[in-house]
Amino acid sequence: MDKDEIAFKIVELYITQIADAQERRKMGLDTVMNAYFYALLRLTRKEKEMQAFEHAVTKEEKFLEAKENQEELPKMEESKKPDEKEEEFIFD
Repeated sequence: MDKDEIAFKIVELYITQIADAQERRKMGLDTVMNAYFYALLRLTRKEKEMQAFEHAVTKEEKFLEAKENQEELPKMEESKKPDEKEEEFIFD
């Protein structure tokens, strides 16, 4: 759906479903047009915000992937053979 259609549907929904009869009588053409352009502006801004958010998430994912590839995983110590005795620590 196009942003223009969405803005129109939002204003139409408000006028038909939410606004009461007295408020509708007071609304003029300017009020309805301002509401439409305001809704359209908000949709445009929201789209730009979502694009910026998507860019930031993609950048963070690439950073974490690169960091993961560089980081060496700790290796487990080799198990000691049963015949080797561990040194005992002597308390003085």
